[in-house]
Amino acid sequence: MSPRSSLKRASEPVVTSATAPGRARAGLIRLGLVLLSAALMVLANPKPQLWPLALVALVPALFALRERTGFAAFGWGWLLGLLCNIAGQSWATTVLMRFGKLTFVSAALVLVAVSAYQGLVFALWAWATQTLTTRTRLPLLFSAAAAMVAAELAIPFLMPWTLALLVTPCWPAIQVAELCGSWAVTFLLVLFNAAVFVILDARLAGRALPRRVLAAAGGLIVLALGFGLIRGAQVTRATARAPKLRVGLVQPNFGITTRGVRSAQWPQMVDVLRRESTLAEAKGAQLVIWPESAWPLPVDRSLGADYPAGHPWQLRRGLTVPLLAGVLTADFSSEQQPMHNSAWLLGQDGRGLGRYDKNFLMPFGEYVPLAARYPDWRASVRARMTEADELMRGREPAVLTVGPARLGPMICYEDILAGYVWRVARLQPNLLVTLSNVAWFGDSAEPYQQLLLAQLRAVEHRREFLRATNTGVSAHVDALGRVRARTVVTDPPPTRFGVAPELLVADAALLDTGRTLYGRIGDLFAWLCAAVVLLGLALALLGRPARLARAPE
Repeated sequence: MSPRSSLKRASEPVVTSATAPGRARAGLIRLGLVLLSAALMVLANPKPQLWPLALVALVPALFALRERTGFAAFGWGWLLGLLCNIAGQSWATTVLMRFGKLTFVSAALVLVAVSAYQGLVFALWAWATQTLTTRTRLPLLFSAAAAMVAAELAIPFLMPWTLALLVTPCWPAIQVAELCGSWAVTFLLVLFNAAVFVILDARLAGRALPRRVLAAAGGLIVLALGFGLIRGAQVTRATARAPKLRVGLVQPNFGITTRGVRSAQWPQMVDVLRRESTLAEAKGAQLVIWPESAWPLPVDRSLGADYPAGHPWQLRRGLTVPLLAGVLTADFSSEQQPMHNSAWLLGQDGRGLGRYDKNFLMPFGEYVPLAARYPDWRASVRARMTEADELMRGREPAVLTVGPARLGPMICYEDILAGYVWRVARLQPNLLVTLSNVAWFGDSAEPYQQLLLAQLRAVEHRREFLRATNTGVSAHVDALGRVRARTVVTDPPPTRFGVAPELLVADAALLDTGRTLYGRIGDLFAWLCAAVVLLGLALALLGRPARLARAPE
């Protein structure tokens, strides 16, 4: 047998046989290819974060999709998305069991249901890719890339994630986010995967390579990497020239507790915060940051300054530098005493320099959906989730100013919401700051996933990013999206404070580089991809198939 015939035979399993055994065999091979793609993407995720695997993770799935169109393509893509989401967000079962008091079976069913919904991104991608490739003149390389961007745009997530996070550790590859956001990174990642598939498929089938299409795709990838390297040098020089602010990020490592436990054990918690803060100042910190809701006692929203010296609730006791504190603030003048999740900035003299209230609350953790219509439902949820507080949302982003620093504050998971960070960046902060409490997720992949997504925000707006978290990962991210320093993730038990705190002191550059192209045009690139995909699908589905059909490239 010749080598050429051997290569052809190697590609035969993806061809559907007319016989029932042949169809079953082809189906099993497609299933194996989809499982391989899912495994490669999971391995590219944080823990173990083998990010180079992302460059070929979609290749097996593209082989599985060959000659599959319509519902079949949709189904195989949905299966891929289902598997990726279940494996990538398996931490959700632990959260639901620990804090939602669900059984393992109930928590697993919730995870599967959410993953089934989020898997629609891959289902739409597979269907649109195959429809455009087989029924229009759009090459597979570009139809696959544009379809993934359009699918990510079309399906909203509660906890958003994007394929772009898989290659975030490769900093030259993500610099195009400055131009078109993380959408451009997703586009290039899928484009690279599709190029590998086209080359392998042509070689296995003994066809000539589509050289012009590959040259166009290769040129685009080379241009993107070249842009990343050039901008890397430019941003590095700008960072070296920029004024610096030494900041102490306090990671107290408190477990998730009820309001009653916080009220009973607040002296121990306050001692940890004060001790680490004074240590940060001793190390030269010009600003100290506490994570989300680190202060265990509610603070009156009417206060214009810190509690007076000697008061047991004084936040800045022992400090002579400004403090950005994660606190729960309450309107004690109201009978209902509504509370907000806030970041409160106190100056050197203790005066309040501004407050930011969290805009995007976490369902169930901070409010119960449909609570006003179904009060019994709300009572049932709150009876289960005793560690959660019912909060009010803020209405607008803010910039908090202290000296030369204009801080763009975010709380919890707001830094993974690209659209919201875009609104924050429009206010022209020179430093992005997140106060977060990820103790809910324990020592899982979730804190690392949040960090990777936040790194993309730093590139999109060319601002350095500081993340102060309760249990890790606290980090200093530069304007190229590189982690300059970070802490480890801990998983302290509830109601106990035996895990030693961590302190991260970072010299953050205060960059005033103006608005990036993405900061000006927002998600225009994603909408253009969606428009191209929709137009192509309309031509494919409404046109005459006989004239539009052609062999896949």
